[in-house]
Amino acid sequence: MKTRDEHRAKLREIADYAFDHGRTAMEQAGIPMEFAAWSRETKLDFLIKCQDGFKLAQKLLIEEILYYQELQREVETQLKSYKTQRLKKEVKEATGQKALIEHRLLTLSHIADSIAWQLLRGQLHLARRLVLPSATTKFLVNSNIEHAIAAADKINENPLDFALISDITGYVGIGDLLIKHLTSVGIMELKEGNINDQLTEFFAELERENKPLEEVDLSSRFDSKTVKQVERMQRQKTRMSQAVQVMNTDIGIDPGTQKPIVVSTPTTLTERYFDELIQLQKQLKTQSWAYLLVEDCLYIGAYRDEAIAKGPFLIELLVKEKTKEYILIDWTSIIEQVSQPLFAKPLEPDFIIDIMTGKVKVIMALDINGLIQRFNDVGLQTRWMTTKETAKVKANDAYTPKSLVVFHNQGILMTEPDSEKSVMGWGVISRILYDNIKPTNVALSFLTAQKPSGASLK
Repeated sequence: MKTRDEHRAKLREIADYAFDHGRTAMEQAGIPMEFAAWSRETKLDFLIKCQDGFKLAQKLLIEEILYYQELQREVETQLKSYKTQRLKKEVKEATGQKALIEHRLLTLSHIADSIAWQLLRGQLHLARRLVLPSATTKFLVNSNIEHAIAAADKINENPLDFALISDITGYVGIGDLLIKHLTSVGIMELKEGNINDQLTEFFAELERENKPLEEVDLSSRFDSKTVKQVERMQRQKTRMSQAVQVMNTDIGIDPGTQKPIVVSTPTTLTERYFDELIQLQKQLKTQSWAYLLVEDCLYIGAYRDEAIAKGPFLIELLVKEKTKEYILIDWTSIIEQVSQPLFAKPLEPDFIIDIMTGKVKVIMALDINGLIQRFNDVGLQTRWMTTKETAKVKANDAYTPKSLVVFHNQGILMTEPDSEKSVMGWGVISRILYDNIKPTNVALSFLTAQKPSGASLK
């Protein structure tokens, strides 16, 4: 397996292609980075250079993912054998190696996720519509990766287009390709083989005749195996249609949960605590640890070298002195989240890669009682619910129990001045910890949210 330094170097190479290729190309051409002063032609040239970087990064990502997935299969086979032979030492070593490989795969998919983030113009609600629950690892050799590469390469021949292969990302579960055209984003499902050609024509026939699938006697036209494939393709088509509808209208059915969704748009400017993170980054250059407190409820510590081992314990001790209700995270976990990715933050590339690879630890602890107080301070009435109220909410089909923030069987109720109520979910916590939005600004976003036209149809 590659050393940590080799892996870090490869991550930096891929990241430079993905997120710095356009700027570098313009500087080499002697064009100042003054976007507002550029002509339309210069802006298009910059877009082309950025997407050239995406295309180069994608090729390297595929190579690295295939390399680590092959290692993963080998280690899993060894681990199974060691467990059968009850070789404790070997099981422990193989388990550690497996965890390291899985983490490195996550760092690679995080770069792909960051590319997707740019294609979606940083619109988190659109990214979340592309997520589908998946219990299995996406092994590229088991997918139609060659077909996907060929299709993406064909699309990518157009300098103004870019096709991102979904299977190299961590969260894009709808369609095989996420395609960025000049003014729009689309989803493409790839099919190959005679049966798929027949079924593609079958669905085209239904569209021409404007005939719902439910009115067709599938068993009279196809065998049982093909019927299942028809139903699977129909689900895929429905999910893609639902995703596109929400992307365009902010209203519709969530393709992941199959529940109605209305995406409200805050009218207040988003305020993030990026300056504080930059401060930690600077301090860590001359010392092994740094610490700060955001809005009296969010504790952040950054650690390197010998301080890494003690970091999580120190932050937890600090927050425990104030409250029993808190959430503690290692910020490295951001590579598994659908959130604003690390590469979208104004941090130095090497610092980002240090976080991704564990050379630097950033630990965050959120005081929930302090958060409730901050929300109340800006006018969003927030309180702990009773256990009875919480049980009633969990039984409501409008909520997914696991998505709710619950301590001691008590959820958190937020009431806006117009008496509209909502229960705090983990999305609120994610916006603070992973999107780095200030807690009070999260509350203000609820107070100033504007629903899209037609939201009453929900």
